Amino acid sequence: MAKKIQVKLILLLRSTGMSQRAICKSRHMSRSSVSEVFRIAEEKQLTYADVESLSNSEVYSMFFPDKFPVETTYTAVDYAYVHNELKRPGVTLKRLWKEYRQRCTDTGTFSFGYSKFCDKLIKNFL
Repeated sequence: MAKKIQVKLILLLRSTGMSQRAICKSRHMSRSSVSEVFRIAEEKQLTYADVESLSNSEVYSMFFPDKFPVETTYTAVDYAYVHNELKRPGVTLKRLWKEYRQRCTDTGTFSFGYSKFCDKLIKNFL
């Protein structure tokens, strides 16, 4: 699978006045990727200040909405519920994942695997 372009980083470096070539050379990125981010940013009139508070994934989705849409095919997990349930005695992460997977099976939707479920939990609460 191809690596995602680091759009937010490119916008940050651009805001400091770095040229496209300097960004490519210093971060070992392809000229076409950096050029494309510059072009889209100008097209959409976006600067680093506009996206500073957003996550890398959100910024990437703004620039390349048609690439890597896989995550949206899976049923979202209510991580606030998972976090609260884990506070109860006897409740395990494995058990909560099995419940989530069963709900997805019952509704005919796709569920995350156990490792992805745990990774996303960590990213949501750390």
